[in-house]
Amino acid sequence: MKQKNFLFLIAVFLILVSCSADNEVSLEDIENSSPEGLDTLLSKTTSKPWKGEVFSPGKVTGTWNSAMIKDPKSFNLLVAERDAETNAIVNSMHDFLLDYDVIRREWKARAASPEIVTDETKGTL
Repeated sequence: MKQKNFLFLIAVFLILVSCSADNEVSLEDIENSSPEGLDTLLSKTTSKPWKGEVFSPGKVTGTWNSAMIKDPKSFNLLVAERDAETNAIVNSMHDFLLDYDVIRREWKARAASPEIVTDETKGTL
């Protein structure tokens, strides 16, 4: 039983660390391999850190269900951000005009496109 748990953990590790279209291995193959085979499999894995690529567009499917035990304290965003339960409901009701990508350190357009207009005589944006 311990060996199956170990093999399962190795399989999960491999799935999380290195996903590739080349030389895919099924969970059954990992479970049936020997410890030496697992060492070989681990030696072939490579790290592929995120380099700022755009993610592939997915399909819009499914339904998101949220539940609360209590009534929301407010529908005001400033009040709702202090209460986790209210915040979960209120955030899904609003679409932000702009969003900030902390990885790329730039603003992304959501419901509006940003345009910065400079007034050089007043020294303002």
